[in-house]
Amino acid sequence: MDSLENTNYLQELSKLLVLIALIIPFSAIGQENRKAYSYPTFENQQLIQLIKSGMHFIYNQQPDSAANIIQQVKSQLPNHPAPILMEALVISWQNMPLTPHMEEFAQHQDLLFKTIEASEKLLEKHDNHVEGVFYQMAARGLLAEYYAGSGNYIKALGQAKKTYNFMKMGFDLVDEYPEFLFTTGLYNYFREKYPEKHPFYKPLLWFFKGGDIALGLSQIDRASKQAVLSIVEAHLYLSYIYLRYENKPEKAVKYLEALNRSYPNNAYFKAKLVESYMLQESYLKAEAGIETLLYQKVPYYRLVGESFKGMWLERYVKAYKPAADFYNKALSTASKINRGGYYHSLALLGLARLDVRNGHYQAARTNIEKALQISDATGIQQEGRQLLKDIP
Repeated sequence: MDSLENTNYLQELSKLLVLIALIIPFSAIGQENRKAYSYPTFENQQLIQLIKSGMHFIYNQQPDSAANIIQQVKSQLPNHPAPILMEALVISWQNMPLTPHMEEFAQHQDLLFKTIEASEKLLEKHDNHVEGVFYQMAARGLLAEYYAGSGNYIKALGQAKKTYNFMKMGFDLVDEYPEFLFTTGLYNYFREKYPEKHPFYKPLLWFFKGGDIALGLSQIDRASKQAVLSIVEAHLYLSYIYLRYENKPEKAVKYLEALNRSYPNNAYFKAKLVESYMLQESYLKAEAGIETLLYQKVPYYRLVGESFKGMWLERYVKAYKPAADFYNKALSTASKINRGGYYHSLALLGLARLDVRNGHYQAARTNIEKALQISDATGIQQEGRQLLKDIP
């Protein structure tokens, strides 16, 4: 096994271990214990509306307006984790996609740890305090995701192990508190989908509580309609599932169009909408979004724009030389950042298709093999393997 294959194997193993840490069966929380407490961010309608307003400004990347709302939440909940987590989200969405390599991450991480500390104080009142459970889960889950995304799997596993008890508790809370529909739906979907996509790990998961792909998708969809704090994430993860796992971009579109209508300033949502249009060959709908992404200051968004501009020129305009130029621009941009492997792979497959057209079969094979190593997205894997079969 060469070094790249070894790296990929370790990444997949770490993903599995994070998954296992999150899906150990749980004990139900007693109904009467839950009802002994008031949960302001789940049950106080005035506060819920205030938080909704703050979350709108966060996702629409309006930090000053968000900060004003957060101060109002703090004045009403001075020792509560909700406003602290909101402050952390302001930083992450202003710097999306945020990674631990960025200087802004230190402040974001500090706020997540403060969210955890405030949640622990709620849990000191009662081991199963519902909001304590939710904010612990949210903050530690974000830390695990960021660490895993940057390749720091030891730290990711550490957070996942501390998270799993809180996530499991949410399984029994979905009927009372819609916020838990999101995490429960994710569990039900990925508990079955992950071993389906990676059969090597299936024997290792037999003793964990089974999931249900259809139920998981239904629960995340319900969260996209009923939740408050996780409603946007439910939209985003559903679109991600349909784009990358189910390879059904036509189903992702409605969630992404809704996000773009509600949050027109959000470049990340715009990038995902462009992706959904391009993958279902709605080239005219994608055109304006691609041009917007090409002129973004953040390299990640330029990478998205360059990859899809190349595809747009290749498949819609049939302008092959300009398409190759944009694919190569995308490769150059990808080499300078730590995110965007999927779009990097799209550019590689685009160049491979052009290599085949020009009779450069060995160059095509090289680009396809790189693409398959970089991204395990269903669409990338299917197209790449088919291209390899079709090369003379």
